[in-house]
Amino acid sequence: MDIILKAVLGTLGAVILLFWFQYICRSSKKKAPQSEDSTSQMVPRIRVTEYLENGDSEALSALDMCEDILKDTPQFLGTIKFSVTYDAETSVLKVQVIEADRLPECDTIVITCDPYVKVSLLPERNQEFQTRVRKGTFHPKWMDIFYFDGLSIQKLQHQVLQLFVYDYDTISRDDPIGAVLLPFSEVTNLSNGQCKTFTKELKVAAPDCGDLQTIIWWSELEINVVVTKGRQLRIRGLKLKLDPYVKVTFLKEKKVISTHKTKIVKNTMNPNFNESFSCSAPVDRLNDYAVEIEVMHNSGIGKGDLVGRIVLADKDATGVSERNQWQKMVAFPGESIMQWHRLKQEIRVKGRKVLS
Repeated sequence: MDIILKAVLGTLGAVILLFWFQYICRSSKKKAPQSEDSTSQMVPRIRVTEYLENGDSEALSALDMCEDILKDTPQFLGTIKFSVTYDAETSVLKVQVIEADRLPECDTIVITCDPYVKVSLLPERNQEFQTRVRKGTFHPKWMDIFYFDGLSIQKLQHQVLQLFVYDYDTISRDDPIGAVLLPFSEVTNLSNGQCKTFTKELKVAAPDCGDLQTIIWWSELEINVVVTKGRQLRIRGLKLKLDPYVKVTFLKEKKVISTHKTKIVKNTMNPNFNESFSCSAPVDRLNDYAVEIEVMHNSGIGKGDLVGRIVLADKDATGVSERNQWQKMVAFPGESIMQWHRLKQEIRVKGRKVLS
């Protein structure tokens, strides 16, 4: 019996020793340093948390985003007349859409136009209003009034009024005619309560598929990108809740270095991601690098649907805000640069990809 008991105790001790050895190995692997091209699910707590709490990203982004929305075109699209009045005591902005003039023909079958206007404030677009439809006219008069409340004068200075003219269609999707933007930072004496009237020429506007906020910084030979959140994400202009995720690709001289994905956020147009990714990059070669960020909808079929994309870079940036964020990262190493970006859509023209 003593021999059997000793054998059992010896076997049990060996098993315990084996489990202990495996535990030590696993612990050492978890503490091993990450590779040069690494992905971190935890946002650096001190740097990014402080910036999220203190950084005024709206002030940084509103005007830059406007540069990416309107497109120059040789075609004349008409004009729109409107007025704005701000009441400082009640913090209410009054917008009156007055009329439009010389709108283009939008229907190739029936030469007519049934225009209406969507009115919103960028960048949030939390409140959106719509005028009445005026049937069969290229010179519509609306005189419709809308009120945006809860706007301090400081906040209003970072807002941009967007008027988007559409041609109503009873069968197919409404045709976009053109848009105008009015940054309130460019309006003088706004707080004195006077009514200010504007007449602006309509321009072609890029499709609105939502915005994405990112944080980027360079330190210790690494480019660090944080995908924080999206806003008003939509596919082809439809207001449907999505299951979005973000694909982040680091490139060097247009060649892929590494690709990463965030988690999927279910059933929302305004997802929070807060995931960070990094890639090694020497300071003297920073402008050879770029970061492509694609917002995808997990449709459950194939690779999913592209909502929109941006490229953060110096040479190959997809817009003004993207290039500005990258250049600030290079100019201020170690500092976190937060920015909102208007997502761009890809359009194929004769088989080639063209950003809207």
